[in-house]
Amino acid sequence: MGSKPKSSNGVTDKQEKFIQELLKGKSQREAYKTAYPTSLKWKESAVDTQASILLSNSRVLERYTKLHERLIKEAEDDCIITAKQVLQELANIAMANGSDYSQVVQAGNEVEISFTPTDKLDASKRSAIASIKSTQSGIEVKQHDKVKALELLGKHLKLFTDVAEVSGKDGEPLKILIDYND
Repeated sequence: MGSKPKSSNGVTDKQEKFIQELLKGKSQREAYKTAYPTSLKWKESAVDTQASILLSNSRVLERYTKLHERLIKEAEDDCIITAKQVLQELANIAMANGSDYSQVVQAGNEVEISFTPTDKLDASKRSAIASIKSTQSGIEVKQHDKVKALELLGKHLKLFTDVAEVSGKDGEPLKILIDYND
C-alpha cells in the first residue's frame, strides 16, 4: 500500500480540501464530507469522529492554524476600523479636559481665555472636540460626551454589573424544583 501524495504544504490533497472547507466556515462534518465524498454514506457520528481525528493530525492542524491566522490578519487589515481604534477614541474623549485646548489667563483685572490652535493639538486632543464655532460671546469649543465615553469604556472593562432581582409569586422567594430522576 503506497503512501498518499503530499502537496508542497505537507498535507494530502484531500486534507487540504478539508482545511479549505473549514476556512470557508463549514463545520468539521460538512468539510469532511466534501473532502471525502465516500463518507456521505456513513453515519454522522462516524463522520464526526473521523473529522475530529483528521483535525487533530499535527500536519493538518498546523496547516489549518497557519491559514486561519493569515485569514484573520487579512480581515483585520481590511477592516475599516478596529476595536483597538474605537477604544482609543473613547479613551481620548474620556480623558480630555477643557484645559487641553484653552487657558484662562488673568491680566490685571481682566480675565482672558486663550485657545490653542487646532493645528498645535495632537490628534488625541483633536478627536475629543465635537465642534468649534464662533458666537457673539467669542469662540465656543464643545467636547464629545465625556461621561458617555467613560460609561462605554467601563462597560467594556466590565467595571459595572447590572443586578436583577428575581422573586416568586407575590414577592415570595423563588422556588426551584430539580428532578434528579431524569
